[in-house]
Amino acid sequence: MRDESVEGNNRRQSLRYGAAHPGSTTNATIASVVVALAAALVLVLGAVINWPYVYFQLLRVVVCGTCAYLALVAWGMEQHGWTAALVGVALLFNPFLTVGLSRGIWQVLDIVTAAFLTFAVMALSRARQK
Repeated sequence: MRDESVEGNNRRQSLRYGAAHPGSTTNATIASVVVALAAALVLVLGAVINWPYVYFQLLRVVVCGTCAYLALVAWGMEQHGWTAALVGVALLFNPFLTVGLSRGIWQVLDIVTAAFLTFAVMALSRARQK
């Protein structure tokens, strides 16, 4: 019975700090940084290069998934402002109910979102270290 209590506590602690394994925040931190920065790179490339429409469909999936993951990590860290902002970006880029904007507006949004993701990862990493 005591082992179940310890295991449950480890799971709660793991969710709270966004850890991939109980007690391990390093793996989750590295994964968060790599995924978010890769998504930011994809956004910047999408804004400056003329790609076929399939690229932008994939971009929506990547950015939506990345923001949803980071929102879950932020929520586990009780960073409610970051959670709300990341959920908002995930909804904007969601691939199922698309937002119809002109290519010029999407290019600006792509660059702003890339900067936002980079800043969000840095801020969440700093918050996790405190």
